[in-house]
Amino acid sequence: MKANIGIIGAGNMGGAFFSGLLKHYSHEQIHIFDKNEEKLKATITHNSFTNLNDMVNGVDVLIFAVKPQSFDELIDSLDKSIADKLIISIMAGVSLAKLKEKTGSEKIVRAMPNLPVKTEKGLTGWIKSDAIENGDVAIVKTILDSVGTQLEVQDEEKLDEITALSGSGPAYFYYLTELLYDKAVEFGFDVEDARKISEQTFTGAASIFNHDSSPAKELKEAVTSKGGTTEAALNHLEENGFGKIFKDALEAAKNRSKELNN
Repeated sequence: MKANIGIIGAGNMGGAFFSGLLKHYSHEQIHIFDKNEEKLKATITHNSFTNLNDMVNGVDVLIFAVKPQSFDELIDSLDKSIADKLIISIMAGVSLAKLKEKTGSEKIVRAMPNLPVKTEKGLTGWIKSDAIENGDVAIVKTILDSVGTQLEVQDEEKLDEITALSGSGPAYFYYLTELLYDKAVEFGFDVEDARKISEQTFTGAASIFNHDSSPAKELKEAVTSKGGTTEAALNHLEENGFGKIFKDALEAAKNRSKELNN
């Protein structure tokens, strides 16, 4: 595809998109901006900018990969119009309406990727504005597929839900890994073995999904023998409201995503 792409922000997400896009676009087609020169060093491209206005003219697509709290200041720093650009935002909670208002563009995509885009195993939910045409959709899908799997939704509220589920989801996985690690140390394992136990247990369990199409509930039941150790642990979790606590946490994340748009 001939589109020139500008990435605003060279942090974890912006850097991940930069790396993924190199498999579909040439270095000449990918531009990246960040005020922090140290972050730009990792992108290894001559199309890197510390002044956003210098980058804007040379691109057709702008990917906003910055914190939502920085969005207003960033837009205010522009002295050039971006109303003719295809805008892809991966900022949590910033609505299509606000993106349109602030950028002046009619062609808006709001997307929510997660951290595994760093290894091209991410999940990105996205929704498009009405002005997005088929050619734009093809560009969007190529960009999002470059870092994993993309999922288009039709209702913008679903983006807040995807933020809570998959956007924040890796942190829940790491939290459980952390708890398993802590308990292994408490049991007396040294830190190296505790890390091996906790990380391999969860990454190994996750890898089963690549070889078995069974839903998670069936896989859980396959591990759970009646009257056994796993059943004792799961019963304890349920009796103490773990399921409700976890689902309430997802609601809290969803609500925070909505608040970020205010």
